[in-house]
Amino acid sequence: MLDFFQQIDLSVFTFINHWTHPTWLVDVALFFTNLGTWGGIWILIALAIAIWGKKKGFRTFWLVITALIIDVALNEYLIKLAVNRPRPYQTIGLTGLDFWDVKWVDSSFLSGHAFTAFACAYIIGKRYPKHAWLVWVMGVLIAFSRIYLGAHWPSDVLLGAGLGLFVGWLIVFIENKYFVKEDQLNKKSKKQ
Repeated sequence: MLDFFQQIDLSVFTFINHWTHPTWLVDVALFFTNLGTWGGIWILIALAIAIWGKKKGFRTFWLVITALIIDVALNEYLIKLAVNRPRPYQTIGLTGLDFWDVKWVDSSFLSGHAFTAFACAYIIGKRYPKHAWLVWVMGVLIAFSRIYLGAHWPSDVLLGAGLGLFVGWLIVFIENKYFVKEDQLNKKSKKQ
């Protein structure tokens, strides 16, 4: 069964890898990959939201930071070490493929870029629905760039995005269940 999924992964990866990769498009993909590295763009967006978004923005900042901390703790220090899956360019026997982002030496599974992109896009999108499409487009481009550049297998990105989406949902759920209710109770007690 595992061989079946690995074969699908290889087939999809090879299909994308054989697309035309003009220099300008590789540069665009590298741009989006670099935006997502270590959650950099998400920290900048969260800082901007904190500065201009008052209390809601400040809380959103901490929700994003929480997602990034969970990614590092869960993905970088648990999942990647436990699975230790080689990246496509580290896989022996792959021929006829090209790779544009080979600076990573850690495990391929799960994609941290996809994890943080989808967790942070979910959080920011839920808090600011009017601008959700912007963060989702950026999140998808960051995640897809990892496959396009040859740094990750498609399943690394899909499962990283899925786990990130779940973590983003969980953070927003906890915030709504416990902290929003507390804020509402505090407002009621101040009015009395």
